[in-house]
Formats: sequence, structure tokens, C-alpha cells
Amino acid sequence: MRKLPRRALATPASLLRSGGSPVGRDDFLVSMRRELYGWGLGPDEVAAKVNVWGMLGLATARRCIEAISRDLASMPLNLVRVRDDDTEEHDPTHPLYSLFRWSPDGGLTTPIGFRTAMTANALAWGNGYGEIATAAGRPQIRLLGSGTTDLAFREGRAGYQTEAGWLPARSVLHVAGLGCDGVRGFNPVRLHAHTLGLTVTAERFGAAFLANGAFPSGYITADAAMGDDEEAYIRLREAFIKRHAEGVGKAGRVGVLPPGFGFTQASVDPEVAQFLETREFQILEICRIFGVPPHRVMQYKDMHYSTVEAVKSEFAQTTLLPWARVWEESLNLRLLGPDDVAAGWTFRHDFTGFLRADTAGRAVMYRTLFNIGAISPNEVRAQEGYDRRDGGDEFFTPLAMSSRAKAPAAIEGGGA
Repeated sequence: MRKLPRRALATPASLLRSGGSPVGRDDFLVSMRRELYGWGLGPDEVAAKVNVWGMLGLATARRCIEAISRDLASMPLNLVRVRDDDTEEHDPTHPLYSLFRWSPDGGLTTPIGFRTAMTANALAWGNGYGEIATAAGRPQIRLLGSGTTDLAFREGRAGYQTEAGWLPARSVLHVAGLGCDGVRGFNPVRLHAHTLGLTVTAERFGAAFLANGAFPSGYITADAAMGDDEEAYIRLREAFIKRHAEGVGKAGRVGVLPPGFGFTQASVDPEVAQFLETREFQILEICRIFGVPPHRVMQYKDMHYSTVEAVKSEFAQTTLLPWARVWEESLNLRLLGPDDVAAGWTFRHDFTGFLRADTAGRAVMYRTLFNIGAISPNEVRAQEGYDRRDGGDEFFTPLAMSSRAKAPAAIEGGGA
């Protein structure tokens, strides 16, 4: 971990100068999206030009990334010491304890903002990077641009090439997605270029169809030849298009043609071509890429309240938990030493709040645990955010129950 003065850490101005963050680079985003949505391209050409910034312009992809990154960042991330009995101990005096309680980079970002951005980078690019430094005697982490950072070797030493230069591996926090070398994650845009390209093509078709007033293409036919006057053909076509097929505001107009002329529809109706079904299927395809249940992207078809509750638990177990483990082990690897690990120190997410049941469900759970003497009244009050009360630390056990060891004595004594 290299030691840096406070002024060497990121500031909004330095981030913009170094290109370490896309904040403020609206022109860049617009140009990249314009390239992705080029109107003269076919599906294969669109797939070849898909990029991360263009993918973020797709509502479903953007919502998937936000659902994972924000849900994970909203969970407390604590440095705890796990005792031999598997209980946890918090020690505020540990120099890393407050890393994700105020600001990981010394005041520029909030903990939830930093962790959201880091996870979003890992989801969008396949990898999220942060530079580990020391300022004011405490470790800090600043975000590095995922598009400008990559694994690199120098004189046989593993490190990372960043916009600020080469950094040794121990100075970079690396949160990686699915990969094949155990270090770097695959870029999901490159892996699923055709899936995303098909989504873009469907959006382009819908936009073009509505921009033309939802008027189908076709041919103007005549009972008799119009001769060799090419300009007459062009004038007739342009006049018809201008009146009936340009702009949404002209949708539904009744067309009128001169005597002897007719109109033959040539295109297939979007509903017949299963356009709407294609768009719905692409929502599911993008959800599959990121492992997000459809209801998290506002797709509630065939969803019920009980189903959503079950899917929420599945989402936590199959999507959020693996990403939480990647975060925890990456932090342990870069910030903790062998002595810390041997002593039981580890970073750990707290899923309790995310998996809280509804009011009725929590009441049943607390009652069950209280009745078997597993929790005290004050522990229940703490879970619900209530103040402690005198005598609330006492545990209670139903009189009708006794341990197996005391059962014979209880029977002989008449249950006393």
C-alpha cells in the first residue's frame, strides 16, 4: 500500500482532468450512444458496435445494473472479528473499521455512492477498480476508470496499468465478475453483443415505425402507365408521404389518391411480426445476463405478491450473495494481513435488513424465538429500532417446558 499525501487523492476537478470518472462527460456519452444507435446499420453491424455506454442507454440493462449495485451497497458492510463460536465482534478502534462508515476516499464520495459505482463498473465492464492509498494515517480507496485500467506486468511483477500510471497489485482493489483466469472478469457487452444488438434493433424499428406515423410501407399502383416522366412519379410519391406518412401526428389520416391509382401495403404489421413479443423477450434476455428477476426491472407480467417475496429471497441468495462474497474476499486480500485473518478479522455484509419479513412475518418469528428462550425482549426491541428498557435483558422460558436432563426430577416434583 503506497503512502500518498491527502492532496494526491481524487477531487472532482482531478477526476475530470484524468478521465477517471464519466461525470460531466455528456458529449462523450452522447457520441457513443449515437454511434450505437446508428440508423444505417443492420443487426450484425449494430452488434459489432455495441459498447458499454450504449448498453447503459437500454432501460432494462441500466435497471439491472442499478438493482444489483444499489441493493448491495444499501447493505451494511462491516469489519468484524469472528469468534470461535461463530459470533461477531465489532472493534471501532481498528484502523479499517470506519472505512465504509463515512467516506472511503476521504470525503469525495459516500460509502453507498462508492460501493454502487464500484459494483456498477464490475457489472458493466466486467471489472471494478479502486486505488488503495494512505492519507492522514488512514487507508483510503479512490475509484479508477474501468475502461482505462487493466492487468499489466512489469519486470515480472503483477500490477495494473491505470490512467495515472502503473500500480502494483497490492495497491489496487479489484472487484471482478465472471472470468476464466481468476483475476479478470469478462466484459458482458462483448459476450452478449448480439443479444444487446437485437434489443437495439427492435428499439430502432419501433422508433422508425412510430416516427412515420405507424404508417406501413407499400406501393402506389396505377391502372395506366404514367409514361417516362420520372419527376411525375417522384412528385406523386413525395406528396403522398408528406400528407400521410411523416410524423406521429399524421397517424390515422384517411388517404386520398387520384382516380386510377391505388395503394398496396407491402410491410408486415408489427403485431403480426411479433414485435411486442420480441421486445418482451429481450427484457428477459437482459435479465438473464445479469441474473436479475424480471419484477426488478418493472416487468410484472405473471407476478404475484407471494411470488415476488419468494423471488426476492432467491435474488439475494443467487445474485447478491455471490457479489457480496467477491467484495468481501477482495477487501480481505488487499486490506488485511495474514495476522488479521488468523485473528478472525473479515469484511462481512449484513443481509438482515434486506431479508426482513413483513410485519406479520416478523411478529411470528420474534414470538417463536422468544418462546424458546432464544432472544430477550431488548434484542427484539433493538431489531425494530426501539430503545432498551429495564429488565429487558432477561430470557424467559415457558413453564410447561423443561430440558430432558431435568425431566425426571420435574415429574417427581409435580412439575416444580
